[in-house]
Amino acid sequence: MGTNTFNLLVTEVEGGGFSTVYHHKVGVMLGKGGINSGTIAPEAYRRGIAAIAEYMAVASDLGAEVVKAFATSAIRSASNGGAFVDEITRTLGLDVEVISGDREAELIYKGVAASLTLDSQRVLIMDIGGGSNEFIICDRGGILWKQSFPLGMSRLLERFKPSDPMLASEVVAVEQYLADGLAPLWEACQQHQPQIMVGASGAFDTYRDVLFFGNDNEDPICNLDMDRFEALHQRFLDSTMAQRRLMEGMEEIRVEMIVLASIATSLVLRKAAIGQLLQSSYSLKEGAIVELMGGAVK
Repeated sequence: MGTNTFNLLVTEVEGGGFSTVYHHKVGVMLGKGGINSGTIAPEAYRRGIAAIAEYMAVASDLGAEVVKAFATSAIRSASNGGAFVDEITRTLGLDVEVISGDREAELIYKGVAASLTLDSQRVLIMDIGGGSNEFIICDRGGILWKQSFPLGMSRLLERFKPSDPMLASEVVAVEQYLADGLAPLWEACQQHQPQIMVGASGAFDTYRDVLFFGNDNEDPICNLDMDRFEALHQRFLDSTMAQRRLMEGMEEIRVEMIVLASIATSLVLRKAAIGQLLQSSYSLKEGAIVELMGGAVK
Protein backbone atom coordinates (compact mmCIF):
# COMPACT_ATOMS: atom_id res chain seq x y z
CA MET A 1 0.00 0.00 0.00
CA GLY A 2 2.28 2.74 -1.31
CA THR A 3 1.87 6.49 -1.36
CA ASN A 4 1.18 6.56 -5.11
CA THR A 5 0.13 3.02 -6.00
CA PHE A 6 -1.45 0.04 -4.30
CA ASN A 7 -0.01 -3.21 -5.67
CA LEU A 8 -1.55 -6.67 -5.60
CA LEU A 9 0.70 -9.67 -6.17
CA VAL A 10 -0.74 -13.18 -6.09
CA THR A 11 1.81 -15.98 -6.30
CA GLU A 12 1.95 -19.74 -6.18
CA VAL A 13 4.66 -21.04 -3.89
CA GLU A 14 6.16 -24.41 -4.70
CA GLY A 15 9.40 -25.89 -3.43
CA GLY A 16 12.01 -23.17 -3.10
CA GLY A 17 10.47 -20.73 -5.54
CA PHE A 18 7.35 -18.84 -6.53
CA SER A 19 5.55 -17.97 -9.74
CA THR A 20 3.27 -15.01 -10.39
CA VAL A 21 -0.41 -15.85 -10.79
CA TYR A 22 -1.67 -12.26 -10.95
CA HIS A 23 -0.24 -8.77 -10.60
CA HIS A 24 -2.08 -5.48 -10.71
CA LYS A 25 -1.57 -1.92 -9.53
CA VAL A 26 -3.95 0.97 -8.97
CA GLY A 27 -2.93 4.64 -8.91
CA VAL A 28 -4.57 5.45 -5.57
CA MET A 29 -2.46 8.60 -5.05
CA LEU A 30 -2.94 8.28 -1.30
CA GLY A 31 -0.60 11.18 -0.60
CA LYS A 32 -2.39 13.67 -2.85
CA GLY A 33 -3.61 16.73 -0.97
CA GLY A 34 -2.19 15.79 2.41
CA ILE A 35 1.24 14.17 2.28
CA ASN A 36 3.19 17.18 3.59
CA SER A 37 0.59 18.05 6.23
CA GLY A 38 0.65 14.53 7.65
CA THR A 39 -2.85 13.42 6.74
CA ILE A 40 -4.70 11.27 4.22
CA ALA A 41 -7.15 13.59 2.43
CA PRO A 42 -10.82 12.46 2.28
CA GLU A 43 -10.86 11.63 -1.45
CA ALA A 44 -7.57 9.74 -1.20
CA TYR A 45 -8.88 7.90 1.87
CA ARG A 46 -11.93 6.70 -0.09
CA ARG A 47 -9.79 5.68 -3.09
CA GLY A 48 -7.58 3.60 -0.80
CA ILE A 49 -10.44 1.76 0.88
CA ALA A 50 -12.05 1.04 -2.50
CA ALA A 51 -8.78 -0.34 -3.92
CA ILE A 52 -8.29 -2.73 -0.99
CA ALA A 53 -11.91 -3.92 -1.24
CA GLU A 54 -11.33 -4.67 -4.93
CA TYR A 55 -8.08 -6.48 -4.18
CA MET A 56 -9.65 -8.63 -1.47
CA ALA A 57 -12.34 -9.72 -3.93
CA VAL A 58 -9.72 -10.63 -6.55
CA ALA A 59 -7.60 -12.54 -4.01
CA SER A 60 -10.68 -14.49 -2.93
CA ASP A 61 -11.66 -15.30 -6.52
CA LEU A 62 -8.13 -16.59 -7.19
CA GLY A 63 -8.22 -18.80 -4.10
CA ALA A 64 -5.46 -17.07 -2.16
CA GLU A 65 -4.86 -18.94 1.11
CA VAL A 66 -2.63 -16.36 2.80
CA VAL A 67 -3.14 -12.61 2.40
CA LYS A 68 -0.63 -10.11 3.76
CA ALA A 69 -0.82 -6.31 3.54
CA PHE A 70 1.97 -3.81 4.07
CA ALA A 71 1.43 -0.06 4.52
CA THR A 72 4.28 2.35 3.83
CA SER A 73 5.20 6.04 4.14
CA ALA A 74 1.91 7.91 3.58
CA ILE A 75 0.06 5.72 6.07
CA ARG A 76 2.74 5.49 8.74
CA SER A 77 3.23 9.28 8.76
CA ALA A 78 -0.44 10.30 8.58
CA SER A 79 -2.37 11.40 11.67
CA ASN A 80 -5.35 9.39 10.41
CA GLY A 81 -3.26 6.45 9.17
CA GLY A 82 -4.31 4.38 12.17
CA ALA A 83 -7.99 5.02 11.47
CA PHE A 84 -7.45 4.07 7.81
CA VAL A 85 -5.85 0.76 8.78
CA ASP A 86 -8.50 0.08 11.44
CA GLU A 87 -11.29 0.59 8.91
CA ILE A 88 -9.69 -1.90 6.52
CA THR A 89 -9.43 -4.47 9.31
CA ARG A 90 -12.97 -3.84 10.58
CA THR A 91 -14.76 -3.81 7.23
CA LEU A 92 -12.64 -6.17 5.14
CA GLY A 93 -11.09 -8.47 7.74
CA LEU A 94 -7.54 -7.74 6.58
CA ASP A 95 -4.74 -7.17 9.06
CA VAL A 96 -2.32 -4.52 7.81
CA GLU A 97 1.32 -4.31 8.88
CA VAL A 98 2.34 -0.66 9.01
CA ILE A 99 6.05 -0.96 8.36
CA SER A 100 8.86 1.38 9.33
CA GLY A 101 11.24 2.80 6.76
CA ASP A 102 13.90 0.40 8.01
CA ARG A 103 11.60 -2.58 7.57
CA GLU A 104 10.62 -1.32 4.12
CA ALA A 105 14.28 -1.20 3.07
CA GLU A 106 14.81 -4.74 4.37
CA LEU A 107 11.91 -6.14 2.33
CA ILE A 108 13.06 -4.26 -0.78
CA TYR A 109 16.52 -5.80 -0.36
CA LYS A 110 15.04 -9.30 -0.09
CA GLY A 111 13.03 -8.75 -3.25
CA VAL A 112 15.92 -7.38 -5.30
CA ALA A 113 18.30 -10.07 -4.03
CA ALA A 114 15.88 -12.68 -5.40
CA SER A 115 16.12 -11.17 -8.87
CA LEU A 116 19.90 -11.19 -9.36
CA THR A 117 23.07 -12.88 -8.20
CA LEU A 118 25.12 -10.64 -5.95
CA ASP A 119 28.84 -11.19 -6.42
CA SER A 120 31.91 -9.53 -4.95
CA GLN A 121 30.88 -6.08 -6.20
CA ARG A 122 28.97 -3.79 -3.89
CA VAL A 123 25.52 -2.71 -4.98
CA LEU A 124 23.41 0.33 -4.13
CA ILE A 125 19.66 -0.40 -4.29
CA MET A 126 17.40 2.62 -4.81
CA ASP A 127 13.62 2.48 -4.48
CA ILE A 128 11.76 5.69 -5.35
CA GLY A 129 8.40 6.02 -3.66
CA GLY A 130 5.75 8.68 -3.35
CA GLY A 131 6.36 9.27 0.34
CA SER A 132 9.87 7.94 0.92
CA ASN A 133 12.95 6.70 -0.89
CA GLU A 134 14.84 3.64 0.34
CA PHE A 135 18.55 3.03 -0.16
CA ILE A 136 20.40 -0.18 0.63
CA ILE A 137 24.09 -0.93 0.12
CA CYS A 138 24.80 -4.65 -0.02
CA ASP A 139 26.98 -7.42 -1.39
CA ARG A 140 26.71 -11.21 -1.44
CA GLY A 141 27.21 -11.23 2.32
CA GLY A 142 24.04 -9.21 2.92
CA ILE A 143 23.11 -5.65 3.87
CA LEU A 144 25.99 -3.32 4.71
CA TRP A 145 23.89 -0.17 5.23
CA LYS A 146 20.28 0.90 4.72
CA GLN A 147 18.14 3.96 5.32
CA SER A 148 14.74 5.36 4.38
CA PHE A 149 14.37 9.07 3.62
CA PRO A 150 11.03 10.99 3.66
CA LEU A 151 11.85 12.52 0.26
CA GLY A 152 9.33 10.76 -1.97
CA MET A 153 8.01 12.21 -5.20
CA SER A 154 4.57 13.16 -3.82
CA ARG A 155 6.31 15.19 -1.13
CA LEU A 156 8.57 16.89 -3.70
CA LEU A 157 5.65 17.60 -6.02
CA GLU A 158 3.64 19.32 -3.31
CA ARG A 159 6.67 21.20 -2.01
CA PHE A 160 8.03 22.55 -5.31
CA LYS A 161 4.94 22.62 -7.58
CA PRO A 162 7.21 22.65 -10.67
CA SER A 163 6.40 24.40 -13.93
CA ASP A 164 5.45 22.50 -17.07
CA PRO A 165 8.05 21.93 -18.39
CA MET A 166 10.36 22.39 -15.41
CA LEU A 167 12.55 25.46 -15.37
CA ALA A 168 16.32 25.04 -15.03
CA SER A 169 16.21 26.96 -11.75
CA GLU A 170 13.60 24.53 -10.40
CA VAL A 171 15.77 21.55 -11.32
CA VAL A 172 18.69 23.11 -9.44
CA ALA A 173 16.48 23.76 -6.40
CA VAL A 174 15.22 20.16 -6.32
CA GLU A 175 18.74 18.78 -6.71
CA GLN A 176 20.02 20.97 -3.86
CA TYR A 177 17.14 19.93 -1.61
CA LEU A 178 17.83 16.25 -2.30
CA ALA A 179 21.59 16.66 -1.98
CA ASP A 180 21.13 18.13 1.50
CA GLY A 181 18.49 15.63 2.57
CA LEU A 182 20.50 12.61 1.43
CA ALA A 183 23.70 13.56 3.29
CA PRO A 184 23.89 10.18 5.14
CA LEU A 185 23.71 8.38 1.78
CA TRP A 186 26.74 10.22 0.43
CA GLU A 187 28.69 9.30 3.57
CA ALA A 188 27.67 5.65 3.25
CA CYS A 189 28.65 5.56 -0.43
CA GLN A 190 32.03 7.07 0.40
CA GLN A 191 32.55 4.39 3.03
CA HIS A 192 31.32 1.35 1.08
CA GLN A 193 32.05 2.41 -2.54
CA PRO A 194 29.21 0.69 -4.43
CA GLN A 195 29.93 0.27 -8.14
CA ILE A 196 26.47 -0.76 -9.38
CA MET A 197 23.05 0.74 -8.74
CA VAL A 198 19.90 -1.37 -8.97
CA GLY A 199 16.68 0.61 -9.25
CA ALA A 200 13.69 -1.22 -7.83
CA SER A 201 10.10 -0.91 -8.99
CA GLY A 202 8.13 2.32 -9.57
CA ALA A 203 9.95 4.91 -11.64
CA PHE A 204 12.61 2.41 -12.70
CA ASP A 205 9.93 0.20 -14.24
CA THR A 206 8.85 3.24 -16.25
CA TYR A 207 12.41 3.95 -17.43
CA ARG A 208 12.56 0.37 -18.70
CA ASP A 209 9.09 0.50 -20.28
CA VAL A 210 9.91 3.69 -22.20
CA LEU A 211 13.46 2.76 -23.19
CA PHE A 212 12.56 -0.73 -24.42
CA PHE A 213 8.94 -0.29 -25.47
CA GLY A 214 7.91 -3.18 -27.71
CA ASN A 215 11.35 -4.81 -27.42
CA ASP A 216 11.59 -6.10 -23.84
CA ASN A 217 11.59 -9.54 -22.24
CA GLU A 218 10.30 -11.04 -18.99
CA ASP A 219 13.67 -11.08 -17.22
CA PRO A 220 13.31 -9.38 -13.81
CA ILE A 221 16.69 -7.67 -14.30
CA CYS A 222 17.44 -5.21 -17.08
CA ASN A 223 20.59 -3.23 -17.90
CA LEU A 224 19.33 0.32 -18.45
CA ASP A 225 22.73 1.57 -19.68
CA MET A 226 24.01 4.85 -18.24
CA ASP A 227 24.05 6.76 -21.55
CA ARG A 228 20.54 5.60 -22.43
CA PHE A 229 19.25 6.70 -19.04
CA GLU A 230 20.87 10.13 -19.19
CA ALA A 231 19.39 10.70 -22.65
CA LEU A 232 15.98 9.68 -21.28
CA HIS A 233 16.45 11.97 -18.29
CA GLN A 234 17.12 14.92 -20.61
CA ARG A 235 14.09 13.96 -22.67
CA PHE A 236 11.95 14.08 -19.52
CA LEU A 237 13.43 17.44 -18.49
CA ASP A 238 12.60 18.95 -21.88
CA SER A 239 9.05 17.57 -22.00
CA THR A 240 5.64 18.84 -20.95
CA MET A 241 3.09 16.65 -19.21
CA ALA A 242 1.13 16.44 -22.46
CA GLN A 243 4.22 15.23 -24.31
CA ARG A 244 5.05 12.65 -21.63
CA ARG A 245 1.49 11.36 -21.75
CA LEU A 246 2.08 10.46 -25.42
CA MET A 247 5.40 8.65 -24.79
CA GLU A 248 5.17 4.95 -25.58
CA GLY A 249 5.53 2.92 -22.39
CA MET A 250 4.54 5.79 -20.09
CA GLU A 251 1.86 5.01 -17.50
CA GLU A 252 -0.60 7.76 -16.62
CA ILE A 253 0.25 7.50 -12.90
CA ARG A 254 3.89 8.35 -13.68
CA VAL A 255 3.33 11.34 -15.99
CA GLU A 256 3.37 14.03 -13.30
CA MET A 257 6.20 12.73 -11.09
CA ILE A 258 8.61 10.99 -13.48
CA VAL A 259 10.72 14.13 -14.04
CA LEU A 260 11.30 14.51 -10.30
CA ALA A 261 12.17 10.80 -10.11
CA SER A 262 14.70 11.05 -12.93
CA ILE A 263 16.26 14.13 -11.29
CA ALA A 264 16.72 12.09 -8.11
CA THR A 265 18.11 9.11 -10.03
CA SER A 266 20.57 11.20 -12.04
CA LEU A 267 21.75 13.00 -8.91
CA VAL A 268 22.46 9.76 -7.04
CA LEU A 269 24.31 8.24 -10.00
CA ARG A 270 26.56 11.30 -10.24
CA LYS A 271 27.23 11.93 -6.56
CA ALA A 272 27.78 8.24 -5.74
CA ALA A 273 30.04 7.82 -8.81
CA ILE A 274 28.09 4.76 -9.97
CA GLY A 275 29.33 3.04 -13.13
CA GLN A 276 26.43 0.73 -14.00
CA LEU A 277 22.64 1.04 -13.74
CA LEU A 278 20.31 -1.96 -13.58
CA GLN A 279 16.57 -2.20 -13.05
CA SER A 280 14.86 -4.88 -11.00
CA SER A 281 11.17 -5.67 -11.42
CA TYR A 282 11.27 -7.20 -7.93
CA SER A 283 10.89 -5.01 -4.87
CA LEU A 284 8.96 -4.93 -1.59
CA LYS A 285 6.11 -7.26 -2.55
CA GLU A 286 8.46 -9.95 -3.85
CA GLY A 287 10.61 -9.48 -0.76
CA ALA A 288 7.56 -10.20 1.39
CA ILE A 289 6.95 -13.43 -0.54
CA VAL A 290 10.60 -14.46 -0.12
CA GLU A 291 10.33 -13.77 3.61
CA LEU A 292 7.13 -15.85 3.92
CA MET A 293 8.84 -18.71 2.10
CA GLY A 294 11.71 -18.61 4.57
CA GLY A 295 9.58 -19.78 7.47
CA ALA A 296 6.19 -21.10 8.41
CA VAL A 297 3.43 -19.23 6.62
CA LYS A 298 0.90 -18.07 9.16
